[in-house]
This record gives sequence, structure tokens and C-alpha cells, in this order.
Amino acid sequence: MKFDLSKVGPTIETEEFRVNTVRLAQYAASIDDTNPRHLEGRFAPPVFAHCPVMQATVELLKSVTDAFAFHGEHDFHFHRPIEPGMHLFSTATLQGVIPSPAGVSIVIKTQTQGADGKPVNDQYMTGFVAKASVPKAAGTPAPGHRVPDQVTAGKPFAELTCPMALDQTRRYADASRDYSDYALVLEAARAKGLDGILAHGMLTLCFAGRAVIDKACGGDTARLKRLACRFSRPVYVVPNQAITTRLFRMERRDGREIVAFESYDPAGTAVLKHGIAEIAP
Repeated sequence: MKFDLSKVGPTIETEEFRVNTVRLAQYAASIDDTNPRHLEGRFAPPVFAHCPVMQATVELLKSVTDAFAFHGEHDFHFHRPIEPGMHLFSTATLQGVIPSPAGVSIVIKTQTQGADGKPVNDQYMTGFVAKASVPKAAGTPAPGHRVPDQVTAGKPFAELTCPMALDQTRRYADASRDYSDYALVLEAARAKGLDGILAHGMLTLCFAGRAVIDKACGGDTARLKRLACRFSRPVYVVPNQAITTRLFRMERRDGREIVAFESYDPAGTAVLKHGIAEIAP
């Protein structure tokens, strides 16, 4: 298991990404969204922002290691929502390769702007290779979003349960263009040491994003300015699977409401932890 630390630093540019109503509506339908603005393709659900940069992210991951990297964390910073008619241009930078006792984190930063040159969103994707090591850290880690235990030990102000259908990963793959084999083919998942077909991490985060938009943003996607989490446990596509997201209030910061969230499977296992949403008035 090798890591090429020389890949840390350089930036690559992505191809132009054109946004249309049909693509946005398809994405919303694939996650069983109920927000009419999303279902009608007027605004993208927040996690759709990963679609324009996904291929560049995968390329950078593969450039630094051939080991299988789990999606460990993701952190969206939104400047404005994605809407039909936008032409998006993005850059991706391998920001850091960071060792820890449990393995190695690979941090990729992407920045997306419109044809007008104005920013749309910034993202930090952290891939994690378990039980791996590098001699030293290279580059810098992603911004922190740790939630104190006492926050999520309290009473949530809202929660939402989203059932996961047996065909959910197929529908999500078609909408996101993320055809990761472990999310679609049982044999491929088992070859990677998984117990079964694994839900895309971004699909699970989509369910949490539904809770944040509907329960904390009043259905207004434009109010969401940050959405970050750690993927703490795998979510397998099995009968009666569902994701329950609980929302907790934190102190306001810089005029924004700060909401913590955690998501759980039906057994009560936390599958998303250290979730943070920043919401504008």
C-alpha cells in the first residue's frame, strides 16, 4: 500500500458542467426528496453540488494511492444554490495526506464557480484508508467540524426518518452518475471486504440534508451555508433500511444559526456523526 506524497499541492481543472431542470429533478427524485423546489428542478438539493467535481475527486484519489479509500468526511461551504441554466467550472486540489493511528486521510479541496466568475461552493472531501501509514503528514487537514458530545446527548428539536428503498442506490447512481461498483454489485462489495451492497456516502448525506432543509431551513435551500459530517458507520442496502436524522441547536455564530445533526440506522447505530449545518437568516 503506497502513497505518492508528491501529488499534494497541484490543482486540476474540471470540464464545464451544465445544469438543467431535468437533471436536478432526477436527482431529487432519486433521494425521494419531498421539497417541491427540488422535485420541480428549480434548485439543486445541497449534496448535488458534489456531482460537478466527483470525477476530478476520484482522479486525485487514484493519483496518490491505489488503495481503496472510504469516504470519511465531507464539508460543503455554499455561496449560492445551484439552479438550472448555470454553467459551472471547478478546480480540485489534493490538499493533504494526513496519518493517524487508525490510517491515512486524503483531503481534496474543490472550488466551483459560475460562468460569471462568482463562487458557488467550496468543498473538502476526506478519503480514508484504514490501517495504512505514511512517514509524515504532507499538506494540511480539512477544516474541523467536531460536535461536543453534550450537544447530541440533549433533546433534538426535530428529526426526520427517510426509508431507503432496495433500488435506491441504482436510482442514485443514475442521477449522480456515481456508478461505484460496491453500491451496485454484491460481488464487488464483498471483494472490498464489505458485508453487502453499500449505500453511497453522499446518498446517506442526502437524507440528512433533507432533514436540515425541511426542518431547519424552512424548505429554503438558499439559507444553507455549510453542511459537514463524518461518515461513522457503513449503511448497507437491506430490507427495511432507513436513516433517521436528529437535529440539535447550538449557539449562533456570525449571525448564522448553527445546527448539529446525527443520523442513525434502524438499530440505533450512528452512521453520520459530527454533523454541522450553518444556516443564514
